[in-house]
Amino acid sequence: RRRYCWQAPGGGLPSYSLDFEAHESLVTPRPGLALDGSMGVTAPRSQELVVLYAAEGGEISGMWIAPDADKLGAAERSVIDASPLYGKFAALVERLSDGASLELSYSEA
Repeated sequence: RRRYCWQAPGGGLPSYSLDFEAHESLVTPRPGLALDGSMGVTAPRSQELVVLYAAEGGEISGMWIAPDADKLGAAERSVIDASPLYGKFAALVERLSDGASLELSYSEA
C-alpha cells in the first residue's frame, strides 16, 4: 500500500500521514441506526479506504476517511499525485498546519 507523511523539520508540530488501506471483513452500523452497531451491522465486506491521520505528542489526534473508489492504493505515485482525492487531502493538511513548512515523504509497502 501507499503512504504519504508530512512532518515539520525537528518536530514540534503535528504530523500527518495519508494511508491507502485495504480493510477485510469490515462491518459498519446499518444506515440510519445507532452508530454503535447495537441495532445491527452490515454484512462483512472488503473496503478500500484513504485515511488521513493527524498525530501530536505520540498520539493520534484526528482522522479523516474517504472511500478509495478509484483504487488509488494500487496506482503509481504519479497517478495518485494527479488525483482530485489526493489534492483534497493535501489541501486539508495545508489548512490544518496553517501553512507551516512540512517535509513530505512517500513510501510503498
